[in-house]
Amino acid sequence: MLYLSQFFYTSMTLYLFIIILAACGFCISFYIRYTKTKKQPLICPLRGNCHAVTGSSFSLFLGIPVELLGLLYYGILAVGYSTVIILPSTAERLAPLLLLLTTIGFLFSLYLTFIQVITIRKLCTWCLTSALITTICFSIGLVSDLSVATFYLQPLAPLISTISAVSLGIGIAGVAISLLLFFRFLRDFSISPAESQALRVLFELIWAALVILLISDATLFVANPVAQPPDSILLLKTTILSVLLATSLFLNFHIAPKLINVSYRTKNIQKTHQLHPLRRWAFSIGSLWVGSWLALLLCTLTPVQTENYWKVLALYAIMLLIFVFVSQAIERIYARKFSKSTELCT
Repeated sequence: MLYLSQFFYTSMTLYLFIIILAACGFCISFYIRYTKTKKQPLICPLRGNCHAVTGSSFSLFLGIPVELLGLLYYGILAVGYSTVIILPSTAERLAPLLLLLTTIGFLFSLYLTFIQVITIRKLCTWCLTSALITTICFSIGLVSDLSVATFYLQPLAPLISTISAVSLGIGIAGVAISLLLFFRFLRDFSISPAESQALRVLFELIWAALVILLISDATLFVANPVAQPPDSILLLKTTILSVLLATSLFLNFHIAPKLINVSYRTKNIQKTHQLHPLRRWAFSIGSLWVGSWLALLLCTLTPVQTENYWKVLALYAIMLLIFVFVSQAIERIYARKFSKSTELCT
């Protein structure tokens, strides 16, 4: 009885925390809706560009303003968990529905964040805060009702495994095609509008594959934690996914826009000087990016059975160092070709 009471107390505390977060999210959605209705400037902390995001075509979903959906979501979430606290007998019936609601909110906020990062390339501080709130609510709901999630997800494990494998294949294919376009660009320093659009679509596809891969792997762990590989491999996959996320952000926000900008706006001789540092960064970060995708593929296909995380991490680090070394050797070859072509032009 003492254990059950402690469990009940802990669950109720977590539910109360979700209610507080839902109230904060409701206030954010209300503030965005109020400023849009009154046509007032939206104050955006941390140098964000909230107006560009909330005023874009993506601020509507099926013709409904996203902030209204936020008001509805946070309102239902607060009422639902308040009901569970006030009437504990409803917990068994409401827990699966509330967990489903937090999952939908998390996935939808993930989609909106994806749109900000990849498509609009502007960040709204309030939108990101709301996304963080939905993520925390989902995490708390999952932890407090983990057995419920496992019960419903376990029969779907084969389907989720297939989705994970397909997303990994799409990511690898997207990386291969983007590499071909990148090396084609290095030959003449020019990117056509069609190639630029293709690169943008490829980056969106790779990002989508990465996000789906993250979600599917996490879902598989919740569905059947006993059947997962050793902890060392799980930690390694988490490390690889973190490197992929960081390198993808750097390539998408720093390298690719500058390469395209230089290609469009400068003459050939000027390009050589402006692209040299960018090219070195692109080769270095790109090699980490490609190496991490291949390492993730190896982790998935190769049944490695070891409990030594540092050993497999060292192998991964050595693999990345080899990729970086080869990429810098290729960069030097291109640098010599560029210097010769510059001498001929002068």
